[in-house]
Amino acid sequence: MCKLRGFSRQTVKSYLYHINDFFDFILKCRLNLSNEGVKSYLLSKDLSNC
Repeated sequence: MCKLRGFSRQTVKSYLYHINDFFDFILKCRLNLSNEGVKSYLLSKDLSNC
């Protein structure tokens, strides 16, 4: 999908990094893919105010 939209290789690489980081966090903390899991991840990255 990213290639179809013309995203650069670096953008795709960055998206993949952040997605993998999120899933690693969810697995390590034994959280569910829910609003609470997402909130916990954002708070751990201090991204909740972005």
